[in-house]
Amino acid sequence: MLPVPGPPADPLRRFPGTYSRGMRPATAVIVAAALVLPYVWLPTFAAAVTSLLAVVAATSWLARRQRPDRTSPLRCRLPLHGQWHAVVTPARRVPSHGTHALAQTFAFDFVAVDDRMQTSSDGYSLRRLRLRRPGAFYAFGQPVVAPCSAEVVAVCDDARDHRSRDSVAGLALWMLEQLVRSFAGAQRLFGNHVILRLDDGTYLLFAHLRRRSARVAVGNRVTAGQVVAECGNSGNSTEPHLHCQAMDGPDPYSARGIPLEFVAYDVWDGGWKRVAAGVPNRGQRIRPGRARGR
Repeated sequence: MLPVPGPPADPLRRFPGTYSRGMRPATAVIVAAALVLPYVWLPTFAAAVTSLLAVVAATSWLARRQRPDRTSPLRCRLPLHGQWHAVVTPARRVPSHGTHALAQTFAFDFVAVDDRMQTSSDGYSLRRLRLRRPGAFYAFGQPVVAPCSAEVVAVCDDARDHRSRDSVAGLALWMLEQLVRSFAGAQRLFGNHVILRLDDGTYLLFAHLRRRSARVAVGNRVTAGQVVAECGNSGNSTEPHLHCQAMDGPDPYSARGIPLEFVAYDVWDGGWKRVAAGVPNRGQRIRPGRARGR
């Protein structure tokens, strides 16, 4: 039986003092200089191209400061119920999201799937013109649970859940939004999120949560299996999914990513097979481990 969820998050205690809500001043100055200075010496078109390349180079250089120095993995249970698919996983490449920035080196993205590996009842198609409501996807509203005992150190749950970006028009809009959000800071990229401090001093971040779904507040203690929020489609997200990452500190701007392994989960391979500990790979349908015979 799962523990009774804690009280709704207190909006006055969403962020602890150690958490950076926006880009650090030094980082902002470097990126702004890369964006503006080319226009001082170059014609408009050349300046635009140079500025874009300079911003990419500057952000890549800044991200290198967050290269991880820990190789031993943090092990915990899956923070989800039901069937899921790791569409982004460090089993495929490291850094999994293409950058060390915001401690995302070993981050996962999970989407809820059915037996056909579809994320919604009407399937996936880039040719679709309309942007679908988040409720059309299986993941939306699914509970996100604490995989082990921990303390809540950050909660944000006021970002809206936007429509999907899983069409040609939607992906173009998403690319523009991604650029804007990257300057707005981690809160806009992660959307609604919860950060937990585990008993061993490491941290877990769950992002893109459903608006107003947080069931914990900063300072709360949670136990394994306790619901902390629901899966949503806030922040830098193309469809409802859970972003999960382990870090060595509470601030994504200064923390470094930590390798993450999940224990006691099942993989579908013509039947459910137990994995004692491992890193889910792309293409695998997984679920939290159940009692034998179920």
